[in-house]
Amino acid sequence: MREPARAPAPLPELGLRTWVRTVYVRDTAAIEVHGYGFRTDAFEAAQRFHPGAGAQVFLHGPVLLVCTSQTAGRGTLVEFGRQLGRTWFADGR
Repeated sequence: MREPARAPAPLPELGLRTWVRTVYVRDTAAIEVHGYGFRTDAFEAAQRFHPGAGAQVFLHGPVLLVCTSQTAGRGTLVEFGRQLGRTWFADGR
């Protein structure tokens, strides 16, 4: 877990509670994932946060997932994010 105050702007001001960073390897592509947990729904954060070109953003209630990769294409990131979301949120959180 990382300190909320050290997260990219404007996330700390939007009720960020916690965040994590991890890297997955799919085939030969490294996919970096940042998971941001908010006190309330993450919709406003998704609207105001701009993680950069090529990033794929996924929402699930108070959680915002941002997937990026230097080598994976957009389709790979989209599918990976969907699978990751199903896995991370399988218990109904």
